[in-house]
Order: sequence, then structure tokens, then C-alpha cells
Amino acid sequence: MLSWLNKLIVFVLPVIPKFIVQLFAGRYVAGVTADEAIAVSRALNNQGFEVTLDILGEHVATGDEARRVAAAYSHLYERIATSGVTGNISVKPTHLGLDLGIELCRENILRILQTAEEHNNFMRIDMEDSPHTDATLELYRNCLDRYPR
Repeated sequence: MLSWLNKLIVFVLPVIPKFIVQLFAGRYVAGVTADEAIAVSRALNNQGFEVTLDILGEHVATGDEARRVAAAYSHLYERIATSGVTGNISVKPTHLGLDLGIELCRENILRILQTAEEHNNFMRIDMEDSPHTDATLELYRNCLDRYPR
């Protein structure tokens, strides 16, 4: 049942007017731009909350797209650091190219982790669906050897 419902949502979502989607998702989406996300994060910090930010998306189609996503995450770490926001980042391996090859994804994650380390921050790696579990755990273990945070 749940699998059927998920497939229906994925099929129907692109045709639903954006304002309707925002009514339901707005509470969970800090913003469309980094500036918006930082502003919402700062407000949450002021209320006593720490934040975890991510860039919505997964399953990129090209290596160039995966590298652009990695660059955007590095930029987001820099924005977190320069804004004084207390927060970190969570990534989806498929958004960083896992479906295109584990080595591409590893390179992108290590590039992002280098920026995180430069700003004394850490990264969360999302666990996605079961076909990606083993590769995600392998990436995690490899990255943990180099970056303990």
C-alpha cells in the first residue's frame, strides 16, 4: 500500500500547483535560496534550536550535475560559518552521484567534508532506499576514516 501511494505522489506532484505544495511542505522547507535558509535557521537558533540543512533532490543524471550539487553544499557550509548559524548539513548520496558510480559520489562527499572540516562542522549522510544501503555504509566508513566528524 505505501509503495503504491509513494508512486502516486511522485506521479501527481509535478502537476499540483506550487502554492498547494507549499501549504503542506512550507513548515519543513527553510527556503528556496541559501539566504532564505540561513534566515530561517537563524530564527530557529534564536528559539533554541540547532538546524540540519539539505538541498532537496536526489538521483542526478550527470557527473557535472553531481559536482554542482557538491559545490552548492560546500557553499552552504561557508554560509553557515559566516552567518554564525548553529547547524550542519545532511546529504543524500544519490544527489551526489551514487547512481553514476561510488567513486564519483565519494569524491563529492570528500570535497564537501573538506569544507566542513575547514569550518569545524560535520555532515550527516542520509540513508536512502535499500538498493543503496551497502554503498552508503561503505561511503560512510571510508569518510569516517578521513573525517571523524
